[in-house]
Amino acid sequence: MIDWNIFQPVGYKKAYDSSAITDHDGSGGDGTHNPQADRYQREVITQAINEYPDMAGIGVTLGERMENLGESTSNLTEQVTWIDNVVLSALKNAGRPVNLIYRAALDNKAPTTVRQSIEGFVTEILNRGGKIKVWVQLKFNVGATDPTRPVSTLTPAHGVWQWSHGHSTPILVHAHGGGTGDGYWSPPSNSYKMAWM
Repeated sequence: MIDWNIFQPVGYKKAYDSSAITDHDGSGGDGTHNPQADRYQREVITQAINEYPDMAGIGVTLGERMENLGESTSNLTEQVTWIDNVVLSALKNAGRPVNLIYRAALDNKAPTTVRQSIEGFVTEILNRGGKIKVWVQLKFNVGATDPTRPVSTLTPAHGVWQWSHGHSTPILVHAHGGGTGDGYWSPPSNSYKMAWM
């Protein structure tokens, strides 16, 4: 099940909190983050895992609707803490193991904060005798016909594809938001594998 995030379902908004943010409220701004909302999300994730035995895993993403959790800063600590306390806790509480796709921060900031969270989570699962597969998805969507050219020198004349969800290359040239996300994969992690979208 992809992609879990801070948005609340419409049913939650109707039943519990009329000011809660749903996916019908747009992708920018603050998300609903309070003890009741976080508990609800955690319990729903755990329940979904327990009730659907064919569900192999879930995905989670940092970013959208997390302005109140530092989305517009380079500090991802609050966003990562939310994922730790809600999503990763739900996985730990489930009655069976599932796999995880953890989408890297969309603007490629603070990879070591995210990496430490994932590696700590995987270590805890393994120490409890559990199993889990984790993939960190790094979004990259700019490419060039000459991948040896530095990104800063690329122009449309060099065959650059537009920043678009529909275009990417088999060679990592530039991650969404800048850089290459090397903090996620250098040195290689024993806790997760990388996937490029």
